[in-house]
Amino acid sequence: GGVGAFISAPADVVVVRLIKQQTQKSGDGDGEKKLGAADMAKLVFEEGGVAAFFRGSTERVLYWAPAIGIFLTAYCQIRHALIAA
Repeated sequence: GGVGAFISAPADVVVVRLIKQQTQKSGDGDGEKKLGAADMAKLVFEEGGVAAFFRGSTERVLYWAPAIGIFLTAYCQIRHALIAA
């Protein structure tokens, strides 16, 4: 869970920035062009380099590692109980 959360952090940063862009510009009508995923990734890189893609990755790992651990433990226990029955 933690490794997957860390590896997917760059994509999550881009997606969150795209969503944030949508909500901030939805009512303005100022005619600014909305960026696509590739352009947003370029913007993130220009603003903070490679490190910007991993902003918030610690929080993601601290959330997902225990969550996936709990899920897999419960899943394996239930699966084992159902197979044994």
